[in-house]
Amino acid sequence: MSLDVRSPHLSGLVTANNIDIHEGTPVGNFEIVHNLRTYISNPKTDKAGTGKQDTVIFLSDIFGVDLLNTKLVADEWAGQGYKVLLPDLFDNDPVPHQHLKVSSLISDRISSTNGRIRT
Repeated sequence: MSLDVRSPHLSGLVTANNIDIHEGTPVGNFEIVHNLRTYISNPKTDKAGTGKQDTVIFLSDIFGVDLLNTKLVADEWAGQGYKVLLPDLFDNDPVPHQHLKVSSLISDRISSTNGRIRT
């Protein structure tokens, strides 16, 4: 069996060329929400008096909530006016960040095999 990453449903999701790496310092804070350690990033815009707060529950990838890029993506959404809740669904036991290097090897393998990976 092989996986064709040229499929329109997978287009751009697997290649390293489309990874968006953010830079900066996270502005949110961790709090316990319903017994889950949760990164919370509040919007920069004040909607006081409206009685409503647009909220996004952002789920991390397998590398968890402590990955700098994950927190910065949450902060980016907060910068667009949303309150962002990023719960630690892995209970402080995500896949180690060192495995990110493996994903670039997979991307190189995809490029060298014309978009096909043998599974």
